[in-house]
Amino acid sequence: MHHLPWPTRSEEEWGKDHRDWVLGVLLPMVRPPGDLARLIQMAYESGAEQDSDGSTIIADRTYPFGNIKDPVGVMHDWIFKLHHQGSPDPDGHYWGLLEANWAYARGQWAFERKWRAVAAFLGLSLLSWVPWHFGSSGLKKRLDKTPKSK
Repeated sequence: MHHLPWPTRSEEEWGKDHRDWVLGVLLPMVRPPGDLARLIQMAYESGAEQDSDGSTIIADRTYPFGNIKDPVGVMHDWIFKLHHQGSPDPDGHYWGLLEANWAYARGQWAFERKWRAVAAFLGLSLLSWVPWHFGSSGLKKRLDKTPKSK
């Protein structure tokens, strides 16, 4: 059996590629429901970890598996990216905002972070419509085009 090193808490760990560890060690250890495991797998196989900031509002520093990006946050960021590209996931599914946020909450629940699942779903329900509809940089561009009153 191949043993992969456990991620450390070092600053350098954050920028590393954890795909093999997440898919080969963490997911089999946590055993999230099959659909969530598949989503996380698809996100990591697409290279989404490098473009992701993990769980944006809730600090990844509290993550119990080393200084890595929260895999559920990587999955959620990947779903948002697909939406902004107008692309389906590899299974041909186009995602809606509510189901993307629900997948995030279910993922946190599966990783035994139940308080985070509830708080995140409520927070995402209130706040995520802005980046969903405008993108993180799209909102700034839209505001820059708004006529300024004199």
